[in-house]
Amino acid sequence: MAARDATRLHEEYRLRLAMEKEVELAKIDAHRAVAGAQADVLAAGLATANIDIVGGESMFLDRLVGSIGLGKGLAK
Repeated sequence: MAARDATRLHEEYRLRLAMEKEVELAKIDAHRAVAGAQADVLAAGLATANIDIVGGESMFLDRLVGSIGLGKGLAK
């Protein structure tokens, strides 16, 4: 009887791990889809923007990323 219980417990553990893996993979796919949509929106906005880069491209990118981070912080 103990061997059957151990087998059952092991199978339940294996099934739980498989389910948790599927949930995590679904979360990753959802995050990937959101990031792709955000990138598309940003690309569309920047495509029509009239931007004067002052201080070099790296400074512009740093400010852009900082502004996005600030906006996300305020949105929470």
